[in-house]
Amino acid sequence: LLAGAAAAVFIGWRTRVWSVILCATTVYWFLLDPLMYSDDFYLITLMTVLLAWLPVNRWMSADRRLGREPRETVFGWQVWLIKAQIFLVYFFSGIAMLNGDWLSGAPLVERFATSNVALLAESGTQITVVIAWLIALFNLGVGFLLIWNRSRPFALVAMTLFHALDLLWLKIGVAPWLMWAFSFTFCAPNWPRRIFNWLEPALHKLPAATAVGTRSEERRVGKECR
Repeated sequence: LLAGAAAAVFIGWRTRVWSVILCATTVYWFLLDPLMYSDDFYLITLMTVLLAWLPVNRWMSADRRLGREPRETVFGWQVWLIKAQIFLVYFFSGIAMLNGDWLSGAPLVERFATSNVALLAESGTQITVVIAWLIALFNLGVGFLLIWNRSRPFALVAMTLFHALDLLWLKIGVAPWLMWAFSFTFCAPNWPRRIFNWLEPALHKLPAATAVGTRSEERRVGKECR
């Protein structure tokens, strides 16, 4: 049920119903066993709670394409609500790292050892301390860099490198994928439209698109003749 709800929300089909089901099943799964708790699972739960009442079935959704949803835009504060959630995750993650244990690099040495990053695990304190401080500073500042238009491109590049290293070195689950994907909500609201408009001429040249366009034109002409 959870997988089906996620698929329905992803394509935007009957979103108002399925987003509530997705939220309920995610929260239920989250509360089944406290031993399954993780930061990324907690973030997923928070986001599904937001999706349950935010209008996420606009523009390219199946609801919009099938005529069930007449609107294709959302209010600015609704986008800023997602931005605020991501900002808080980064900022308070950085605040939590401002302690002697993390800044000494001890957790990273242990993590590198379990992740088979032998070079960093054996390098002692100097490299791991530098990395620990860089990670703390990154989490504290990346939210502000994403908000400011001029620094956003550099922040997106830094986030991509940071989360790629998370996946390769620290192996901390799906959190890097989630935070990297959510970071694009800080970009201009029309960036998906611009990409789609840029790709549209090439998409129309595909054989499948040409066949669909031909059949649509034939149906339109047939209706006019009748």
